[in-house]
Amino acid sequence: MHFGLGFDEAYVPHARVLIESILREGALATPTFWLVTDHDLGADLRDAVRRQVGDRGEVRFRPVDRVAHLPLSTRDSARHISQGMYLRLFLPWLVPVELDRLVYLDCDMLCTGSLAGLADVALGEAVVGAVRDAYTRRLADGGALPGLREEAALDPQAPYFNSGMLLIDLARWRDADVTGRALDYIERHADAARYPDQDALNHVLFGRWLRLSHRWNHMMGWRLEPVYGGDPAQASLVHCVGPKKFWTDEFPDFSEFGRRYWKYRAELDG
Repeated sequence: MHFGLGFDEAYVPHARVLIESILREGALATPTFWLVTDHDLGADLRDAVRRQVGDRGEVRFRPVDRVAHLPLSTRDSARHISQGMYLRLFLPWLVPVELDRLVYLDCDMLCTGSLAGLADVALGEAVVGAVRDAYTRRLADGGALPGLREEAALDPQAPYFNSGMLLIDLARWRDADVTGRALDYIERHADAARYPDQDALNHVLFGRWLRLSHRWNHMMGWRLEPVYGGDPAQASLVHCVGPKKFWTDEFPDFSEFGRRYWKYRAELDG
């Protein structure tokens, strides 16, 4: 399987933890990681990732310098998000054209189970497969998708997806010019967006995404915590949406996922 991650220097430790969790828990033979980074990422950090993966998979870096000028949201709820969120938009243009699909993942995720089932998902005519957002359920929620009232073709009651995991049909993405149209939307609406890149993709991909099981992007990890009678095995990818991450002081000390994160982190830093 092929995975795509986008991150800047600040997120290197978290990207490495995600990669390690995939290598250990994903039940995959030799995954390939396409890593889109900014040009400031040092050679020492790139080498550290290559050494980490070793012969367990393949690593391909793709530097991008086109995100620093892109606007950010002025909403308080989005102040923890940097321009690094836009790196994902360029992935489909930075991988070989013969590659048919790719799984994009946010770096604030952990792999907790087999990912082999993702390879068998039939997308039909959809451009991407994604999981419905656990909090912003519809286009009209959370103050509404910017530009929603001006777009007669959009249904305000339609489901809204989280872009932290995207199963991408690369040819369809390129044919639909998703990157260009998303960047155009961002330039027009980013200041008012809830989540600029995610809002842009929901706008551009309206009616062209397939809803997947929340196993592939579980956004309510506390429901799986053993201390609450939950079972982490019910998800294959757990996602820390919002400002509280596995590595922040606000994250619960009792969390099984926090424990796993710091275990990986200690081994990688050691």
